Amino acid sequence: YEQEKAKFGQPERRTIQQISFPSQEEAEAAAKKIKEGATFDAVAAGRNVSAQDLELGTFTKAEMLDQAVAAAAFALEQGAVSEPIAGRFGPVIVRVTQVQPESVRPFEEVAADIRKEIAEARARTELESLHDAIEDLRAGARPLADIAKEKGLTLVQIPAIDASGLDKAGKAVEVANRDAVVKAAFASDIGVDNEALRTTGGYVWFDVTG
Repeated sequence: YEQEKAKFGQPERRTIQQISFPSQEEAEAAAKKIKEGATFDAVAAGRNVSAQDLELGTFTKAEMLDQAVAAAAFALEQGAVSEPIAGRFGPVIVRVTQVQPESVRPFEEVAADIRKEIAEARARTELESLHDAIEDLRAGARPLADIAKEKGLTLVQIPAIDASGLDKAGKAVEVANRDAVVKAAFASDIGVDNEALRTTGGYVWFDVTG
């Protein structure tokens, strides 16, 4: 939940202004002026920073390229000015002009969805591992019945069926993924090593026995 909060709403965003300095000494001198009563805008004007260049932009904390600046900016109150920051591209002082609070659905509200997502991800991993193991056994000419027994899977015997999915009495045969299995079976023959069919829920291995 904490790692992917953005999926459950809007994280906090801040509008940030920034003044860059060529040295740490100049940044500290500017910070001292601000503490003594000079405004952030006056310091920016003194450095010939235009209003457009002053605006760094509006970001979430994760969106900011410079995490040192992000950490400082997201620790400030709205309207506050930071101490000099050792940024990636040199010393800076920032001001937060607007704070848009996070709006995220609470964990309790999305917990069931998260559990389902994690379970499905784990199931997919286990399914792919099982697929590879069965493919290895098939490559070794192991019969499907033996593989099913070894892997604890149910082997389904489908009675004589026509290309429309009907049995000898003309009744529809109820079997999972019937249409796909029947189509593949009628394109195959006895003794053919068929590729597994990929379905919405996994895979189907089949052999034509008659």
